[in-house]
Amino acid sequence: MAEYTNVENMQSSEKAKRTLGSRFCNTMDKGGVPEDFFWRSFMSHLYCMKKYPQLTMVQKEQLKELMLRLLSEKDFSESSHIDAFSELLTVLTAACEKKLQATMHESMVLIEDVKGIIGRHAIDVSVATDKTENLISLGGDPAKIIAKVRNVFKEVIQKMEEDTNSLEAMILRDGLTGVSNRRGFDLFMQDAVKQWENDNTPVALIMIDVDNFKQFNDRHGHRIGDQALKVVAQHTRRVADKYSDAHSKLVPARYGGEEFSLVVVGRRANDVAAIAEDLRGIISRFSFIIRDPDGSVLESSIHITVSLGASKLWKGWSGAYVENLVDSADKALYFAKRAGKNRLAMFTPDQETQYTVFDPSNS
Repeated sequence: MAEYTNVENMQSSEKAKRTLGSRFCNTMDKGGVPEDFFWRSFMSHLYCMKKYPQLTMVQKEQLKELMLRLLSEKDFSESSHIDAFSELLTVLTAACEKKLQATMHESMVLIEDVKGIIGRHAIDVSVATDKTENLISLGGDPAKIIAKVRNVFKEVIQKMEEDTNSLEAMILRDGLTGVSNRRGFDLFMQDAVKQWENDNTPVALIMIDVDNFKQFNDRHGHRIGDQALKVVAQHTRRVADKYSDAHSKLVPARYGGEEFSLVVVGRRANDVAAIAEDLRGIISRFSFIIRDPDGSVLESSIHITVSLGASKLWKGWSGAYVENLVDSADKALYFAKRAGKNRLAMFTPDQETQYTVFDPSNS
């Protein structure tokens, strides 16, 4: 009886697939898609990609828009096929290229740090060599000379060990602000998602972007711009420490440029909104002074603001969880910017309006 039921279910599933395929073929017929292998297979591929768990929600929306546009424009020429295929590749590879650029930037910074360490060690070895030659030239008891030479190189080895530990930390830390870098963010997010999958521990992400940062840089210069980024990182770290406890952990990171992130593990959505609003208010109220290299005050009462986009891990994504979390938080950030900046927007998949913008005057 069970075998009969399984066969019946399989037949029902196959029938549903054929019906769905038939409907899409009818849609292509109505849309004027030519009965051409390249166009039919391409459009079918776009249609089926909505089921791919490896793709993010944003990518699926972009592919849907591409398919609807092709059906609307009804341009099924060879050049249109080439353009559409190029757009498909861009959608599929954009996230990887962005991550690659961030990794390359971090690698270049790390290379410069390593060069500095190697340079210091070269000097240390040179000094140790001179001390050794001096000890030998002075003569004396060979055993004592060997003991002194060992002490000289013991200091060099100790410095190398210290720099090795520092290098391990530098790989995961942003050199300018001191918070985690993109690599550190990625590693922590992978662990957080695994924890969420194992025991359903809530995981949320707050993306933070400095408002009008280009204009701020153009007006005050890059040195002052770097100071502003340090201020944002400092307050983000303090907020992370403030809300971290035995049951929750908050990890700040510099995601890239003037964009920061705050991963929140173990907190409900309402708590995440309160944390984000607290951070936004602290930064907007902070006033810092611009000084020249000599310490003289150039300008006081300087204020910066940030816009924030928050999201939480959602079972409805059915895969690509890290990428979907970042994309949805980024999209929420876009809504916060569009609503006037210096405010928070949250991805709320359980509500009719998927993105909710918070009024800062109510906080």
